[in-house]
Amino acid sequence: MREVFQWDHYRSITERLDGVAGKQERQRKLARERYERRQVREADRQRRARKMAQWVSGAAVLLVLAGIVTFTVVHLTSNASAIPKAKTAPSLAASESATLSPPPTSAVTS
Repeated sequence: MREVFQWDHYRSITERLDGVAGKQERQRKLARERYERRQVREADRQRRARKMAQWVSGAAVLLVLAGIVTFTVVHLTSNASAIPKAKTAPSLAASESATLSPPPTSAVTS
């Protein structure tokens, strides 16, 4: 019985040297593969997050620019319509018609 045990031990040592993986080596290989898959997934996730951040920041810039343009257009048009009213003198036609028309007289006809 002792000889069989020693032979099994010798066989397991030579099999490991010949390339047959032991339990720890298999576990290390599986762990390495899991780690590599996780790294690939993480790189993909980071790439998607960067791309999404670029789209969101681009949209934010466009919204800000659109807001600035809208604000400017609204204020320029409101100021343009308010400026002629403020700068024009009272209408001459209104003052002339007031001075040219005869004053109302109360004509008493008897």
